[in-house]
Amino acid sequence: MKQQSDLKYHNRMKVYRQICDCGPISRAQLAKLTGLSATSMTRMIAGLTELGMVRESAQRSLSSDAHGMGRPSVMLETCADKAYSLNVDLEASCLRAALMDLAHHFVVYRELSIAPKGDSFSDVALKIQAVFLEMLQQARIAKEEIKCCGLTLGAHVDVAGERIIASSQFRWYEEDAAKELGELLQMPVIVENDCKAALYGERFLLAAKEEPLNHLAYLELGTDGVGGAVIVDGRLLRGSRNAAGEIGHITVLPEGEICNCGRRGCFETVLTEKFILKRAQAINAGCQTIDDVMDAMRREDARIVPLMEELGDYIAIAINDISCAYNPEMVILNGPVIQKNATSLSYVRRHLANRLMKSVQPHLIVDVARMGANASLYGIGCLATEKIIAGLLRG
Repeated sequence: MKQQSDLKYHNRMKVYRQICDCGPISRAQLAKLTGLSATSMTRMIAGLTELGMVRESAQRSLSSDAHGMGRPSVMLETCADKAYSLNVDLEASCLRAALMDLAHHFVVYRELSIAPKGDSFSDVALKIQAVFLEMLQQARIAKEEIKCCGLTLGAHVDVAGERIIASSQFRWYEEDAAKELGELLQMPVIVENDCKAALYGERFLLAAKEEPLNHLAYLELGTDGVGGAVIVDGRLLRGSRNAAGEIGHITVLPEGEICNCGRRGCFETVLTEKFILKRAQAINAGCQTIDDVMDAMRREDARIVPLMEELGDYIAIAINDISCAYNPEMVILNGPVIQKNATSLSYVRRHLANRLMKSVQPHLIVDVARMGANASLYGIGCLATEKIIAGLLRG
């Protein structure tokens, strides 16, 4: 009985995915793409329609045969407004939130300045609840239509996606985040590390553009931390404690500065916005913010250029370490230093030409995150939406 139920779910998912990717699309086209018989397809569409997942589109095909002589076919599309997810990305001084529909589109987006370092997780959970209620009013969506919440932050999260094991950024340890926030919002909650969420979303975008890659890595140079994530053979690499990809705490300078983790010379001591700004201020007192550093770089300030060359080299070293460890086809870079100045990438690529071990990956692609500062928010939204879709398709 379970096998029959699993097969039904598998076929529903296959048909639903094809409608998502190719819709509006006819039943005949779906049958051809999925390999299901016309009878099975009729049954599948009836079931998906009954679940409210699929509907007939206002669009019609020009004809039902190759000669343009047949009756126009009824086209099918997914119901993006069947359900929504609430998604939250927590950063050092910013809370980003969005309601996402089943087509992975942000319906409502909010960004708030916060100072969570002195707040408990309970304090921040109450802020999430408040912004959620405001967003519902703005979107005119009933609370019952929000089926899941996705929460992402810079933290070590358990494999189940429920507990925050440790976040030095927020000074939270062993927080039962999914349970506490779920009880407050009255919905299921999934918790994910920000870099893993971002990489999941970036891969989703690549797949949507028919550029699917099964071996990807992500490197984020944040304000206070450096994070990473890896996809191997199409799956997020998690490790025994869901901490795979933590390149920020690989030692690059054994006698370097003390990191937030208490050890010396981690990548976080040379690649975070905080340390870059500290170095820049020692060279040029006019650099009060990271924007000032980027502006000096664009102007090719002779005092700042050597710093940026050094930064480009450290990033190239990190990329080579990732390449040797995980052998990805592409490494995606993100963070203020990368997003705020396109010139940064040219420094990285120049140094990578000398640092990359080409026998491991001679054709490595290095690119910038498509979603920029919203990469983690979009990624956790994709994860939450996939959870909702799976639940709905199981009936």
